[in-house]
Amino acid sequence: SMGAHVATGTYEIGTTELEKEKAHAVELSWKKESDQTTLGGSLYAQRFDDYIALNPNGTDNDMGTAGDTSDDLPEFEYEQTNAVFYGVDLDAKQRVFENEKGIWNLLGRFDYVRGKDTKSGKNLPRISPARLMAGLEHTHKNWTTDLESQYVFEQTKTAENEDASKRYILTNIGTSYAWILSNSKIDFFLRIRNIFDSEARNHVSTLNNRAPLPGRNFILGGQLIF
Repeated sequence: SMGAHVATGTYEIGTTELEKEKAHAVELSWKKESDQTTLGGSLYAQRFDDYIALNPNGTDNDMGTAGDTSDDLPEFEYEQTNAVFYGVDLDAKQRVFENEKGIWNLLGRFDYVRGKDTKSGKNLPRISPARLMAGLEHTHKNWTTDLESQYVFEQTKTAENEDASKRYILTNIGTSYAWILSNSKIDFFLRIRNIFDSEARNHVSTLNNRAPLPGRNFILGGQLIF
């Protein structure tokens, strides 16, 4: 790799001297289910030898247009180091009300991951910030409707030459209908995502400084399962 990668908005500098990545991982999971409650969680850690990272080097490539910075691309270099990742995932669903008009459930999720260069002690690039989701779900016969809001924390544990990202909230609403056939199922769905048209930037993306996540958008579709 040596040149402009327009899709990711980067100028990538590769190397022919990369070794194979090797990793060892451990994960501890727990889950509890009942008629009213579903709880689950996992703790995990993964250690890499010769981890391959695409790191920003702090330089903008001129792209051959002298004096015009509008088409400059930030340079990223493929480099190897030793690394460790660790984190937690939590998931919960609690039934709060049920009558002839349906079932109401509270939903919750949380995830957190940390990535560090074990040689230098510095942070790895483009590590997802912690995320917390809360929602309400209603089911009645073949219909499922849900409202959820996801809070994405700021990411300040950044790599060298990497900008921090701000926190944001995304709120989504949707409904679906399941049409059950003899040997298959068809799901029809409508979702409105980011209903408050919030500005949100994905820290994991190399384009987060150039392009935010989509604003308010609508999805109408169907899925056949057979």
